[in-house]
Amino acid sequence: MIEVVHVSVAYEQKEVLHDISLTIPKGRIVMMLGENGSGKTTLMKAMLDKLPFVQGDILWKQESLRKLNEKQRAACFSYVPQIKEMVADIKVMDCIVAGCTRRLSLFEVPDAKDYAKANAVLKKFQLAHIKDKYLHEISGGELQMTYVARAFLQDSEVILMDEPCTYLDFQHQHLFLQQAKQLAQQGTSLFISIHDPNLALQYADDIYILHEGRIYTHLKKEEPFLRRRCCECYNTIYGKHFALAGDDSSGYLVWKE
Repeated sequence: MIEVVHVSVAYEQKEVLHDISLTIPKGRIVMMLGENGSGKTTLMKAMLDKLPFVQGDILWKQESLRKLNEKQRAACFSYVPQIKEMVADIKVMDCIVAGCTRRLSLFEVPDAKDYAKANAVLKKFQLAHIKDKYLHEISGGELQMTYVARAFLQDSEVILMDEPCTYLDFQHQHLFLQQAKQLAQQGTSLFISIHDPNLALQYADDIYILHEGRIYTHLKKEEPFLRRRCCECYNTIYGKHFALAGDDSSGYLVWKE
């Protein structure tokens, strides 16, 4: 389990995150919703210890992540960032199999078993047809799924994903989240920032809504009136633009105007 304990982050004396505390339990999918600039990416970077001037702490098994070496952190976290325009000039297969490297010693290289695992992941994500292409030759959605597949292969306890559905078509959004659900059932924890509340309502075990650098609310899959509460939160934050279509067990948020 990961615990974020009273984390605050400031840039040039401007506070970006304020007193964030949350937990990522073992085997659960935790999703963050929030408008652009609400602090979702900043929180992930703070969890990966990539930012200066972070107050508070991140605990893994009740020990501060700041005390861990790089190999220990790789066992804890794998990370899928928002995709950038510049990508490495390597093939899809080589990118994915690189997810195995955290388990290897300094002079080891991936073996046949590692490549077999990579091929299995490629098939799960419907990427087998591009495995010999270079990253700069594939689409944005295929590139996103390649990074997701590499994170799945890393076999870490927690996978952090920053807006992994951004470049994915409708089918592949659900394909990815179905695979994420299976991984959670096997004991992996997933922490995902996402913009679509309906995907979060369908797949997340816990939902944190961030607003202006603070946790606005925490919703749990098990609670009654989950969808209604989420709709009420969105109307409070964004104005009364949303309605719940259908009932609270299977309904979805729609834009009213």
